[in-house]
Amino acid sequence: MAFMVSFFMPFFPFIFLFMLGIAAAYVFVRFRANKLPKLTTVKSIPKPGALFEFIPHSRFFDIMEHPELLSRAEKDYFRAGVKSVYLLHGTFVGEDPFHIGGLLERSFPNIRPEVIQKIRKKIKQGQNLMAKDLGNFVDEHVAFFQSTLPCQVHNFSWSSANNHYARLEGCMDLIDHLANRYENNDRVLLIGHSHAGQIFAILTQLFFNEELRTKAQEIFPHKKLMENLAKIQNLQFDFVTLGTPARYPWYLAENMKLLHIINHRGSDLLGGSFKDAVFTRKGDYVQQWGIAGSDMKAQEAEAQRINKSLEPYLGAGANLEILRKRIPAKNRLHADGFHLLVDYGDNSRLPNFVKTAFGHGTYTRLKYMPFLIEVIREKFYHEPLTS
Repeated sequence: MAFMVSFFMPFFPFIFLFMLGIAAAYVFVRFRANKLPKLTTVKSIPKPGALFEFIPHSRFFDIMEHPELLSRAEKDYFRAGVKSVYLLHGTFVGEDPFHIGGLLERSFPNIRPEVIQKIRKKIKQGQNLMAKDLGNFVDEHVAFFQSTLPCQVHNFSWSSANNHYARLEGCMDLIDHLANRYENNDRVLLIGHSHAGQIFAILTQLFFNEELRTKAQEIFPHKKLMENLAKIQNLQFDFVTLGTPARYPWYLAENMKLLHIINHRGSDLLGGSFKDAVFTRKGDYVQQWGIAGSDMKAQEAEAQRINKSLEPYLGAGANLEILRKRIPAKNRLHADGFHLLVDYGDNSRLPNFVKTAFGHGTYTRLKYMPFLIEVIREKFYHEPLTS
């Protein structure tokens, strides 16, 4: 011990200055955090009592076949001032679902960033070849939206790993993308499949939860989070989730709208049981299974630590005990937002869970995009979002 003290003694002034610098930086960041302009009010949409609507398959079919569907969509989206549409895929179909890129970066610090980007791009290309439009957004989606709506369309990709850290990372990247392209009160429509909806929920939290902002900045110190949030805080956010499990909290403000679309059959509000999942009799089973506790445990110790540190804000991550307790509830509804419980008609008398991904991949089928555009028009840009 004496040897160690004598060895480090000459470096104590430098260590002291380094710690002083860290303290000054901390005070500066805290001061800047307090300077971030806050939205004037946080509007919590009432808890779900009547904030849902059933769309039986007959009506779903009628909407799809309406002769004026696309023409009136173009008119109303333009009148509402929709500047851009963002399409975000869900879990396991992204550019790095098992954090291969992150593992390479930490294992080989000298590896060039462009090499990692090429690897991620190749992974995403492979995902698109396998999944196509099943629970995934591809170039054909972008082409359809661009040919139908008078706005820009972005197919936004994230790692798609099944944990808190991956979703926070995706949210931070999305904030960067928005901050570099929009300002003032531009209207942006964000459509997220599955856990991409959790990315949107994190975004709403970062505006109002100072502790989560501090934690996010700590995890991603190279990101200009405070500056970027200030740039985009006045945007008009129209959030649409497709089969997103009811999980992360939402912090909704006056400039935010929230619509959940859920593949559901039946006159009640509950999901199905395991025995009928292979026939998707009750709709989307992954939506009711992907709740708190359903994350995959990260392989690296550092990633495990980060995921654990995010649980106070985002709930249980990988916890089978909590998952087993909550799955029997068969919960469909989120605590915030308006719900459309839609019968897509993808059930079968024969096992079809692979073809439909347990009813979870139906939302993004290219043939159903006219329906998606129309119900968003009805609920956001044509009539008030009411029960």
